[in-house]
Amino acid sequence: MNMQITRMSTSTGKRLGRYLALALAVFALMVTQAYPVAAVAMADTTAPTADWLEPRGINVVDLVGIVPEDHLKNAILTYETGRGLLQYESGQRTGDTVVINTRVTPRYFVDNGVTFSKFSCLGQPGVYDQWPSPAPASTLRVYDPAGADITASTVLIIPIASGQVSPSQGSSGYMRYPEQGGVAAQFAQDGSVILPANQGCVVIIRGQYNNFRAQFTTIAPQQIQVTVLGSETFNFKSYIGVGSSGLLASLNEQMNRRFGTRHDKFQLSPPAESEYVLVNFPPTPIDPYAGQDAVTYSLAGSGTYRIARGGNDLSVDHLNTMGLPLYGQWQDSDQGGGEYLNFFSDGARLGAPEYFLPPGIAYDACMTNGGCSGTLLDQIGNTTVPMTIYYYKVTRAVDGLTRIPLRAVGKSWRPSSAVAASNAHATAVLDSQLFLPVVFGEVQQPTPNLPPDDASGCPCGWFTADGRMVDYIKP
Repeated sequence: MNMQITRMSTSTGKRLGRYLALALAVFALMVTQAYPVAAVAMADTTAPTADWLEPRGINVVDLVGIVPEDHLKNAILTYETGRGLLQYESGQRTGDTVVINTRVTPRYFVDNGVTFSKFSCLGQPGVYDQWPSPAPASTLRVYDPAGADITASTVLIIPIASGQVSPSQGSSGYMRYPEQGGVAAQFAQDGSVILPANQGCVVIIRGQYNNFRAQFTTIAPQQIQVTVLGSETFNFKSYIGVGSSGLLASLNEQMNRRFGTRHDKFQLSPPAESEYVLVNFPPTPIDPYAGQDAVTYSLAGSGTYRIARGGNDLSVDHLNTMGLPLYGQWQDSDQGGGEYLNFFSDGARLGAPEYFLPPGIAYDACMTNGGCSGTLLDQIGNTTVPMTIYYYKVTRAVDGLTRIPLRAVGKSWRPSSAVAASNAHATAVLDSQLFLPVVFGEVQQPTPNLPPDDASGCPCGWFTADGRMVDYIKP
């Protein structure tokens, strides 16, 4: 078979390139029956505690039932142009059980005349200098736009390893944490798909679907308490400036000639005791890096937002909604850093998503081919889009987390042989013994009696065994 899939990176502010082709067809065509397949006797593993780890955003699984629903509604939970986009619809925490309902904007490929849809699970991958946001093991159900259960059409899972693991390459590489080999979909006794703990994964289903639903169920004991301190809403305009603009390169050039460069940045006014922020913003209507599929199927995407210092110092790219330590950011790898990126704790502004096409305006061929009217360019240039930043105080709710110093790798970083061996051990695989959890009743706020944070050697993060960073210690 000669099927090949290519995709581009998600950062709108960086040079974007094609990444490795995935030989999926053999796996996809092996699994054609609408029945559970035999489970492989493997379990999630994690590496021994590392001397340091990269920072990671608090995943939505650790926020559902802890923060108000309206903070998460419609949020972009995961985005990578080759995996499409997941948006939050609703969620519920009952005891240790978390159920999350999402809206899926997939990507497609065709092999031997068969169309497949691919999308992400709840883990966000670490692409170039972006932060990952690991998700725990879960089960998945998929529903078509009419509400019919199409879970049995799932054929393949391609996970990225999770755990207390270091990257396998620096920020000049595309995927800092490598994808594992594709695994034929495995099904629980109730017919749901079994997903391992992951820093992102590709889920592939047979058939062409758009705007369908995915429901994730996981056992995730509450790790943190969150105090909501306030919020701010800003109205941003489209981005005009440097960086690969993919399908919309002509639009970026036309807008630049008419308006000049611009990138909205908003001064933040965090309440006292603010530690974490959550940024919620809508998708751009056309993913400029999804190629012709974006036009044919109106595939939405996301774009880079930043925590910024004074001047033009910007954080690394963030593309999805996750909990971020306001006073714990690392500077964009294009702006400095060698083996490790520069840390800063004085973020004061929010850089708006780098959208060439703002939500609410339909794609026009002139955005790719040139010749957009002044009226259309003015409409794009004057459209404003709301984004909201929520301020939180986050406190550990349980003992048993691991305190690990934080570093963010730069372009010249290379893994040692010890790191490579550790990562090879920390393979994300499927757990044949994963069952749907029992509902235990309403969430009870824990009352931990934990020692205070030790800031020596920090910045540091508090990590779960499967690699989720759920709290932060500033220097």
